[in-house]
Amino acid sequence: MAKSQSSSFETRLIAYQKIAVLIMVPALLSAFWAVASIFGAPFSAGLTLAGARLFAHYVAFQHSALVYSLVLLALSVLLALRAARGTLAFYLVGSGLYVADLIVEIVLLCLPEMALGSIVSIIIHVILIGGYAFGFAMYKSAEKKLQEEKRRSK
Repeated sequence: MAKSQSSSFETRLIAYQKIAVLIMVPALLSAFWAVASIFGAPFSAGLTLAGARLFAHYVAFQHSALVYSLVLLALSVLLALRAARGTLAFYLVGSGLYVADLIVEIVLLCLPEMALGSIVSIIIHVILIGGYAFGFAMYKSAEKKLQEEKRRSK
């Protein structure tokens, strides 16, 4: 039984770690599409993060969406790597940044004069945030299994 408890803990921890690495995926995709828009790829500017689109709308610098995406990518990589080591605070901050981007996306959708919002982007945000919530549940479940294992070993 102790072996299955340990195996259960490890399974949950590995699931959490894999999901934690996903924190950097939205910023990575945003940076990719920002670079693609520089080379004239159609519709690619609309595939960047909402914060990048909003930043590009208000900043006169030509590649501001790319700069925003790269800065966010660097931060997201740091957060994802620290979160994958088991630090929940970094996971929550990384997930919170993406929730904040969802809020910006919803605001942009409500401002048709800017024409920057996207329903598809909102759907993708909701799916990823659901995945982040699952990762949080895996972390808490692994934490609970570890505490149970420690109590049994005493």
